[in-house]
Amino acid sequence: MHLHQLPRPRLVRRPGLALPRPRPVRAAAALVVALGGCSAWSERPPTADASADRTLDDPLENVPFDAPVIDEAEPNDDFDAPLSAPTLRSSGLFINGGLSDWADVDLYSLGPVEAGGRVTVRIDAPADVHLQAALFDDREVLLTAARSSTSPIGRTVTLSHVARTSMNDCVLAVAAQSARRNAVGGYAAAVAFESDVALPTAAAQTVVLNFAGAEPHGDDDFTDRTVAPFDASDISPQFGGLTDDIRDLVVALVRDQYAGLAVDVVAWTEPIPWPDGVSVVHVGAVDDEYLLGVGEHVDEYNADPADEAFVFVDAFAQFMPLGPSADDIAIAIANVAGHETGHLLGLRHTVGAGSLMDVSASLGHVLRARAFGVWPLDAESFPIGYQDEPAMLAAAVGENPDSPPPEFAGVLSLKGSGAWTRWPGGIPVRPLSSCGMGCGGDETLDPAGRED
Repeated sequence: MHLHQLPRPRLVRRPGLALPRPRPVRAAAALVVALGGCSAWSERPPTADASADRTLDDPLENVPFDAPVIDEAEPNDDFDAPLSAPTLRSSGLFINGGLSDWADVDLYSLGPVEAGGRVTVRIDAPADVHLQAALFDDREVLLTAARSSTSPIGRTVTLSHVARTSMNDCVLAVAAQSARRNAVGGYAAAVAFESDVALPTAAAQTVVLNFAGAEPHGDDDFTDRTVAPFDASDISPQFGGLTDDIRDLVVALVRDQYAGLAVDVVAWTEPIPWPDGVSVVHVGAVDDEYLLGVGEHVDEYNADPADEAFVFVDAFAQFMPLGPSADDIAIAIANVAGHETGHLLGLRHTVGAGSLMDVSASLGHVLRARAFGVWPLDAESFPIGYQDEPAMLAAAVGENPDSPPPEFAGVLSLKGSGAWTRWPGGIPVRPLSSCGMGCGGDETLDPAGRED
């Protein structure tokens, strides 16, 4: 079965006991946000999101005490059957809901949102109920997501998003955190609506591919690594004389991945201090690392322009039983570097044999060119919906008209349509009509070659 023939992600509700659902908390609270951070090939703990969408005064204070209340009722597990908000929602509403088991997902149709409209959601739950929540547009495409964090009343998850373009419907989804499969129960949500909010502006980003090595720096375990200068012989002695050629091809491939976007990919081959305001991807050997790479966090809409990631070159030795050429190894390194950079610019994991943000690919797939597109979210990112990577990247960093996108910038469109489509952000995508991007294959995934 080809990728474009796959059905949309669906969740089957499992039987479970009905849980008590608390009445909504109608008191103002500080805007507390915890973004579910993840890395390219290994999960890191969630990090606070500094998105400009979430730095304004708390609009939940303006939700009137007598705002409409939605009491959750099944079925509301997928985009075909969300619960609808009252037509007269005014400035806000309240929701009483509950997750009966770890596979349950609750969806709420919040209605149309015009460009410049802001939707803010706060969900409160007991301390043992670990939730995640997300907002989607009317194409089932992710807008923003977050995981709950500890709060004075238990656990709280907060979302806030300013619509860049108008949408016919904004959908709120609530699910259990995948790592907390038994921590489910009731929750109470408050939703605030505002209009005529200033649109967030995109900001061009410089990404440094650092091949010169790095010493431990920073004040946390993530940056406490010694990275050796890039040397292809760390992968295999047969590449010992091809270090410069492989490095140059890696740089060219990463630039092609981000063509059409205001992302300046530069390479460093000498150990110099990097300036402020750039993202750095260290590419080199790190002893005792079996992972292919790791990113600092998922930086939604590129709120932090000075974050870091690592590509562990010595771990690519696990590809050698497949007999890769120097070009193949360069493609694999570029795929991981581009994947990590995607996290630093706000992308989450997806599912798809040609997806650059896919996390379940076989070793053989990683040796083949991959691309951004519109892909189903990986269940660890969120159990339902899609990620429109070209649009999300364009919203974060903007477009670069002097750098046209590659002819084949994506491999899956929504709803199984086979026509060329231009998504918001201006980058064309098309569905995969054959296995031209390397789907299929006989390779099996070595456990050391995928993230936990």
